[in-house]
Amino acid sequence: MLLSAGCHKDPTGMKVGDGTAVARVADDFLTVDEVKAAIPAGVTGEDSLTIARAYMRNWIEEHLIGRIAVKNIPDMAEIDRMVNDYRNQLIMWEYRRRMYEENEGDMNFSREAVDAYYVRHRDELKLQRPVVKGIYLKVPDDNPNLAMIKRLYRSRKTDDIDKLEKLLQGVVAYDHFRDRWVDWGQVEQRIPLDELDANPDAYLASHDFIETSTDGFTYLLDISDKAMTGTTMPIDYARGYIQDALTRENRLNYDRRLIRQLYEDALNDGDVEVGE
Repeated sequence: MLLSAGCHKDPTGMKVGDGTAVARVADDFLTVDEVKAAIPAGVTGEDSLTIARAYMRNWIEEHLIGRIAVKNIPDMAEIDRMVNDYRNQLIMWEYRRRMYEENEGDMNFSREAVDAYYVRHRDELKLQRPVVKGIYLKVPDDNPNLAMIKRLYRSRKTDDIDKLEKLLQGVVAYDHFRDRWVDWGQVEQRIPLDELDANPDAYLASHDFIETSTDGFTYLLDISDKAMTGTTMPIDYARGYIQDALTRENRLNYDRRLIRQLYEDALNDGDVEVGE
């Protein structure tokens, strides 16, 4: 084993890689370029030196253990078979992935297909956490429009919401999500209220809005709709899950068709023969 900043050459006399070798284990060399590539961009000085030394040490240890293991494992043929099987699996997976993306990867499922899946699987599409619709604001306590904002944010009138949105100057955060379902976890983390964490479903069952102030800010949440844990997902919220499920189904069906077609083509071409 050799560790040096000098230039080392392999047994043929050729320089290893494009850069100078900095480590060697028998006939294997580690180059400066490989070490540089392992150092994250922007890391310099002593930090880069520490990372380089650690990378070199790990490289040496792996190559040492690998060489010793080869000599001491009696059944290397089995290891080679496993490596070859894994390589073939990776090649097949990559081929099937590329074929799927080239032929059907951009498929968008129709609303009818999504709705039909929802009807068939609604008993499986259960919420793991509550979801809500509503309006959220974080307003500094000294905002001159705070009183008016409090009067408007719970209104169901379009004109009132338009007025509210004209008062947003100086507001730290505003999120209007009455038109989409949002996981309750994403909402509660924006409101500093300890009781929200204890039992979300119980809290939501008895609250349609939240107003709380702390550390110079007022937090406002109007809950215009809610669905509790264990209930069937609202279809608009479930659409993303259903698209993923339909994509998986479509991928499996495409794989089956592809493999069957390849098999039949190979039989017809004489590349595959099956005994009686």
